[in-house]
Amino acid sequence: GTDPYSDQLLQLDSYHQQKLEKIRLQAQAELEAKAAAGATEDELFASRQQWQAELLGAYRQWDSESAQVTEQQKLSIAKTAMGTMGSLAESLYNLSGQKNKAAFTAMKAFRIAETIIDTYKAAQGSFAALSGIPIVGPALGAAAAAAAIISGMMRVKQIQSMQPGGGA
Repeated sequence: GTDPYSDQLLQLDSYHQQKLEKIRLQAQAELEAKAAAGATEDELFASRQQWQAELLGAYRQWDSESAQVTEQQKLSIAKTAMGTMGSLAESLYNLSGQKNKAAFTAMKAFRIAETIIDTYKAAQGSFAALSGIPIVGPALGAAAAAAAIISGMMRVKQIQSMQPGGGA
């Protein structure tokens, strides 16, 4: 099986290819109708430019959405790596009888990195979910993103305050 990000990219590609084909067919039909109705070369040129601009906009949207999915995939990979490294450092710390300060410090660093990635994803998701609401959406999205960042940074402070042996 494929990963969910690859599936998402395939769905995006299919959607945008269909969208581009629809635009191309609409442009072709309009240009043929205008030519048959006796449109001048300047009118046909202006129509072609409008359709080219619409196609360019559709390509840019496709590129932007694909880049967002790729960014989420990279964040997911980084989070998995940080989680794995944090677990390894925690295991080493526990195997040392909770005496290896370097392993404890590494564990904290990896947990902080993992939390920062989660915080970034939460803020990004909060903003994206609300920013599309007309008029108030961007402000609500910014507020939700800020709340996610505050929550994440509080978690980072908790991790930073951890002491070897389980104390905070």
